[in-house]
Amino acid sequence: MTTTAVTLADLAAALDEVAPWFARARAATREGANAEGGDPASHASPTLLARHLGHYLAAAEVTGGAAARLVDVGCGTGAYTGWLGERLGAEVTVVDHDPDVLAVAAEVAGAVATARDLDDVAPAPLVTAMEVLEHIPPAGQPDFCAALVRAVAPGGVLVVSTPDESLYPGGWSGYAPHVGCVTAGELSTLLLGAGAARVDVHRIVGGPYDTPPVRRWLEAVGNRVWTRVQAAAPSLAERLAARGGGDDDGAAVHVDADAVGVDEVHVLPAEEGAGGSLVAVVRVDQSTRSPS
Repeated sequence: MTTTAVTLADLAAALDEVAPWFARARAATREGANAEGGDPASHASPTLLARHLGHYLAAAEVTGGAAARLVDVGCGTGAYTGWLGERLGAEVTVVDHDPDVLAVAAEVAGAVATARDLDDVAPAPLVTAMEVLEHIPPAGQPDFCAALVRAVAPGGVLVVSTPDESLYPGGWSGYAPHVGCVTAGELSTLLLGAGAARVDVHRIVGGPYDTPPVRRWLEAVGNRVWTRVQAAAPSLAERLAARGGGDDDGAAVHVDADAVGVDEVHVLPAEEGAGGSLVAVVRVDQSTRSPS
């Protein structure tokens, strides 16, 4: 059986294309909205911005370059969503549990519809859930994955990305919001258990997707310490975060493809190696669905 192709060969060009969307997201974002690390509105590093864009580029590749509708679940502030919708010529629906984030994403991405509950969305040809699964406790992941599969129209595609943190100490980066990290095998099992007839899981490594061993240890320790500071002295943590945030004035955000090493990116079968990002592709046909 042929594996769904993902190459990310256009990642350098995509970084130029998405820069205006990054600027739009930063200009539109309300203070405190979506403070998670991979969003251009949250002072994300160039490495994280490139990594997350690669996941959306993978979704563009597996659709064949066009889709009538896109549903982006856990959309953040909408920069990647808007870029992907424009690339595919798709009408965009954004889904997020946070109403403030959802309002920003709708504005930035030019969404035709919004929803806080995935079950309120009509099935679409393309559904994406990028860097969302690891934020969901393990007990809730089966239901979340089942809702994702239900949201895909017959003949459509679901793309799910999540970091593989198995190389970090204890199998976790220590980043507190990541409460449900999974391995490649666990990701495949979740989606098959959710009703997917076939799941292709890819591993993306190299360049922005790799973290050197020493840095993994430093991140794991630093994140754990930061979580304790936030719990013990929230006001101090807030002041430190504000001081480190920099000037967010809506200026253009441009990621230098050479600086983050996008020419070093490789897409492998998930069972080859460890670390990097995992991208699962589910193609939904009529046989995937249970009779109603």
